[in-house]
Amino acid sequence: MIKFVVGKPALIVEDNLVIGDLHIGLEEKLAEKGINIEDLSKRMGREARTIFDESKAKRIVILGDVKDSITYPTRIGYSKLKDFFDELRGIEIIILKGNHDAHIKEVLKLLNLDYNVEKELLLKEAALLHGHSYPSEDALKKKYLIMAHGHAAYGPIGGSMEKIWIIAESRKKHKLILIPAFNPIITGSNIRNWDTNTGMFRAGSFNINTAKVFNLDGKLLGLLGELVGKA
Repeated sequence: MIKFVVGKPALIVEDNLVIGDLHIGLEEKLAEKGINIEDLSKRMGREARTIFDESKAKRIVILGDVKDSITYPTRIGYSKLKDFFDELRGIEIIILKGNHDAHIKEVLKLLNLDYNVEKELLLKEAALLHGHSYPSEDALKKKYLIMAHGHAAYGPIGGSMEKIWIIAESRKKHKLILIPAFNPIITGSNIRNWDTNTGMFRAGSFNINTAKVFNLDGKLLGLLGELVGKA
């Protein structure tokens, strides 16, 4: 039912290609600070299209933070959003609203895009959402809880980091899967610096000590409880 796309921050869940944290338009914010990088919108769109075609998925689900601007995008931001979605023409897309996605329905309408925007998506065995707010009671009844938002990464303090998957389990054998950012320049927040009392681990529903950490190639890097705070 769930298949990880090896080497990519994406997975297949019940015929859905699932990605999150695109932060389209981030390049503009960096340019204001004198950091100029390539245009990532078309690149991400092409990457998502390639994974979609190869996986034979039926639709794409984006786990929030489609845009980087928290309110309305700039003129350039609109252009970059259009470039991304132009690469995915003809594909059914569902957007699960993230904390950066204020006014996303209006933004999509202005781009003449008709995509469903929801808070959560409940599938047969999995609940999908961005992760900035607590899941609904119906979501918590599912076997799998799949979230983005955390931008988790791992590496030596002050050194090179890599994107990671975090998979945790509850006493009732429910599984929590935290998906890394799809944006290629967002490596993420180093779990060595994480507060152990954070996110879905705060309530104690999922055990941080036994949660497993994997890199994009599927290599087990260790247990989250052992890696958090480790120098």
